[in-house]
Amino acid sequence: MTGSFDMCDIAPPGSDFRSWIAEMYNLPAWKNGYIRCEDICFHDICVQDVRLIYQNKMDFCLELPDPRELAFSPEESYVVVKCTEEKLRDCSYIHMKIKYDVVVVGTVPGRPERKCYLVWQCQEETDITTFYTFKGWRQVTGDDLCGYLRLIDGSSVVIDLDCELKDGYVHIHGNIVDKLWKEENLVVLAAKPFGGVTVKHEFQETEIPDCDCRRR
Repeated sequence: MTGSFDMCDIAPPGSDFRSWIAEMYNLPAWKNGYIRCEDICFHDICVQDVRLIYQNKMDFCLELPDPRELAFSPEESYVVVKCTEEKLRDCSYIHMKIKYDVVVVGTVPGRPERKCYLVWQCQEETDITTFYTFKGWRQVTGDDLCGYLRLIDGSSVVIDLDCELKDGYVHIHGNIVDKLWKEENLVVLAAKPFGGVTVKHEFQETEIPDCDCRRR
């Protein structure tokens, strides 16, 4: 391939691909020159290709202390993920465990300048026996799931939880998602904005450990 090309030439009019391309041209990264037509080409890459997805919608409340018993004025709340753990059991299902803290920050009378913290230690532990395919969202369970698990190389867990203060409660909501993937060799159309050498560093300080790790 020589020179640049218009990606709309390879996207059929009226297709979702064509509309996605139209939206991409409005991205700031495209407008400021970070992505350029001449940088777009096909790449042969090895990646973790997601095959199966499990999604658990979370929606529950934790009651704050009665202000008549504990003079605490809540101001903000957030979730801290402490650890995650997954195990393949009998090549037929996935056992998943997640530990996280729900934290409420506030003040007490007489010491408004000093922050106080209420912490709930929460845990989600479940045996996942039903997944869904990524492309067709088809249910996979039983012997069908066993067949997939024999091919799967690993997993990634997404913890997307938010919380907010509401009328004497902490409202926690969001999703816990498990993605089972297989190492694949794929050809993709992508832009490489920079040349040279790219070096990856992983920060152990921010790593979410296994739940049996002694650091937590």
